[in-house]
Amino acid sequence: MVNSIKYDDKTKKKMAFYCILVSIIYIGAGMVRYLSGILEIFAVKMFLPKLMPPDLFTGMALIVIGLVFAFGIKPLFNREDAGVSFIVGGCLLYTSPSPRDLSTS
Repeated sequence: MVNSIKYDDKTKKKMAFYCILVSIIYIGAGMVRYLSGILEIFAVKMFLPKLMPPDLFTGMALIVIGLVFAFGIKPLFNREDAGVSFIVGGCLLYTSPSPRDLSTS
């Protein structure tokens, strides 16, 4: 028998607002990196801080992570427990190792 955690409605509403905020940040950052990467291909220089260099792969990954969080918004506002799985999935995607990491675990 699997034990599951039950969240009250107030907690689910807080989680939904968290999903809104995190999805906006991830999708926005992903769009900036992706579009600047496309512009770099066509030799159009775009000023970006060194913190966010242009990169197509990373831009798409950030957009996908943001979308995972965004898909959890509606279930959480509808007080469904399934919305929590989108938060967990987004966090797992964020913390997964990059294929460019040279170190092994």
